[in-house]
Amino acid sequence: MFFSLALVYHGEPIVGVVYNPSEDKLYTAIKNEGAYCNDIKIHVNNKKLGDLGYKTNVEIFNNDIIDEVSLIKELKSTSKFSSIGSVARSSMAIAEGAFSCDIFPGTKHGNCDIAASYLIVTEAGGKVTDLYGEEQRYDKAIKGAIISNGISHEEILKIVKKYVLK
Repeated sequence: MFFSLALVYHGEPIVGVVYNPSEDKLYTAIKNEGAYCNDIKIHVNNKKLGDLGYKTNVEIFNNDIIDEVSLIKELKSTSKFSSIGSVARSSMAIAEGAFSCDIFPGTKHGNCDIAASYLIVTEAGGKVTDLYGEEQRYDKAIKGAIISNGISHEEILKIVKKYVLK
């Protein structure tokens, strides 16, 4: 279980902390100051969709937001899939370069789930948008999230948009 906390000001995360107690890893970021794991600077990887080692996590929920099964079927030819659990966990894997993308359909209070992750991933060089490719505020409900290393973000977005149900 990961612990996630963010300080959000006018809808924008400005301080983010995620703690992984099982590995004693503390991820931190302050807006415009980079991202760190246990005080060591971290950065996303440089893999493109289709590259060997491009890893994606798709959050599976019983929802009416996205057709995850069809999405995974299309993406599996260009990405290795691994279900690693929570969006906080997969986001930290992206921030430190072990994964390249996470697709989070969202939950009613999903902004709480990813506000810290948004800041840590973007400070590590990645990109985070909603499922429609838009920036979003983190002080109200969100429209899911595509969390990536940024390199193939637009390509992933085009694929995801085909499977968004509403």
